Amino acid sequence: MRTGILALVLALLVSPPFAWARKGKAVTTCNWSEGSTDTDTLKKLLKKAGFKAPDDFRALIVKTTLTKSGHGIASQRAFAWDDRAFDFQGWNPASTVKLYSAIGALERVRELGFGPNATLTYHYPKGDQAFTLKDLMEQAVHRSDNLPHNRLVELAGFDNLNGKVLKRLGIRDSYVMRAYQVSDWLAEGHDRSLRDAPSITLKEGQKKKTLAASHGKGKYPCEGAACTSLSDLAKTLCVMMLHEQLPKKHRLRLGGDGQSAHLKLLRLSMDRKRKGTDDPVWDAFERAFPSPKFRLFRKAGYSQGWQSENLYVYAPGTRVRWLITLAASGDRGALTSAAKAVATLLSKGAL
Repeated sequence: MRTGILALVLALLVSPPFAWARKGKAVTTCNWSEGSTDTDTLKKLLKKAGFKAPDDFRALIVKTTLTKSGHGIASQRAFAWDDRAFDFQGWNPASTVKLYSAIGALERVRELGFGPNATLTYHYPKGDQAFTLKDLMEQAVHRSDNLPHNRLVELAGFDNLNGKVLKRLGIRDSYVMRAYQVSDWLAEGHDRSLRDAPSITLKEGQKKKTLAASHGKGKYPCEGAACTSLSDLAKTLCVMMLHEQLPKKHRLRLGGDGQSAHLKLLRLSMDRKRKGTDDPVWDAFERAFPSPKFRLFRKAGYSQGWQSENLYVYAPGTRVRWLITLAASGDRGALTSAAKAVATLLSKGAL
């Protein structure tokens, strides 16, 4: 009897993660780790193709293969340029973290029973300011404006975002601490920290609710305005874009089937280029994946000499989906050559 029990325990310990979680069928939930990440192949392939890395270059690419039915994730393989893909300090993620504030705000609004067209009135000491949730999302995520991002953090709640929402999603080393575009934020009468949120009134149709002012008290290991890793950024995009393929307890709290207005709003804020600006990164992926049904979802960032990219590539006719996060120091063109090299590598099926 003891021998049988010992054999069972050993079998469970050596089984792949989640391999026994659902009647013997493998379940993958955006759960790659540093230990399971290949840190050799990507660098070898890119160097063989003649790629020369920009300063402080780091990259993580996750190849996701869906099940034959398309209703689940069959496997995920993570490839990194080096182990810095898991560093959450020592670099500037800039606007890529606006995905965190957007998710935190959307989840809270949906929990309160309001939709994307809700009007949000912020009762600031210097006077009320009103916005629709839809407009704040477009401004913060698509246009990447900074003050709307700050307001989304206030709506999400400082401790709720940093201490609950991100951790529940498996985002372990990411924090949003201080306001972006500080001078303009201070001019409005706010504090540099985003710990304090004013009372906020939500109104949609006849429904109305006022949230009390709040103060975040949590202590978090981030000394910058925001901290995150390439891995955490990729996991966030994984949970967001593969929502329908994940078990319910691992999904965003934005609707079960992926067709909720809140999740659609989040995705549609990332599926197109910004008008009137050159975008060589987007163009590189469009050229590499020329199918008319190709879709790219992307949140980019640039601040203080750091350029960063967080992308999801959907190419029809295949069960493969790509998660790509890149960062480098330099000017706004620091990642142009990397985008071209990675896009070409993936479109040729080299990984």
